[in-house]
Amino acid sequence: MNKYKFKKIAIPSLILLALIVFGFGINKYNKNQSYNNLITQANKYMNSGEYDKAIAIFEQSLDYKNDPNIKRSMKLAENLKTVKSIYDSGLNLMNNKDYEGAIQQFQKIAKEYDKSYSNAQKKIQECKKSLISKNIDLANNAIKNSKYNEATEYINSILKMDSNNIEAQKLKENIDTLEKEQQNNQTVQVAQTTSSNTSTSEEVKQYVISNIFQNDTSMIANLHVGKPWVIDGVTYYGITYARNTPSQSVKLLCLDYTNKKTLSYDEMDEILAPLGKSSWDLQD
Repeated sequence: MNKYKFKKIAIPSLILLALIVFGFGINKYNKNQSYNNLITQANKYMNSGEYDKAIAIFEQSLDYKNDPNIKRSMKLAENLKTVKSIYDSGLNLMNNKDYEGAIQQFQKIAKEYDKSYSNAQKKIQECKKSLISKNIDLANNAIKNSKYNEATEYINSILKMDSNNIEAQKLKENIDTLEKEQQNNQTVQVAQTTSSNTSTSEEVKQYVISNIFQNDTSMIANLHVGKPWVIDGVTYYGITYARNTPSQSVKLLCLDYTNKKTLSYDEMDEILAPLGKSSWDLQD
């Protein structure tokens, strides 16, 4: 009788235990399946560049398993999200023709992000190509307007990006030639000032005595007007003078006669610099 009762109790218990074990196994299987599905989906989002979605699903997967690898994947997704933001910013600047700003953005992307780094390097080369083309046009326009210093700045910018750029090197040689021609023309212009200016020298002398020295007679005997220098349509004179006393040293007055104003030595030196001359050459 007792054996019969034991059997009646034992069999249902075993069945219940089996059901519990089976149910636990099914639950564990379902959890693993859900976890794997989440990881698969998160990786798809990673590959498509949808990093916010990938991060959200990685976070869900941690409810199933506290896996350090998932935390590392989340960190990578955060970093790639930042890289994508930098890259998109560079593209936006590039589309707005701010090539220098775009290059600065693309250069922020580190080599460790292989694909993004490779794409950024390609964009940098595209930006440099566009920037070089733009500066070539600006340099040519500046040369046409005889703005050689400005043109040189554009050319130097090109050579900084591409030191072997043939077109920029030719433009630089052209500027050197044009500047030498300009200097020669200015020198010829000064040399070709005719003797008809002699009478003008007397006019200049009277102008200086009346308007600058206020008819100071002590200056008149020692006042000398140098030859006229015509530069870019403006006539300059060097006026040497000294008071009528033994101890008085000779001084130089630089005069822009066209505009009727005196100039400092520094101002006159800057004007004469392209000719390789200085203020004191005006007294000749």
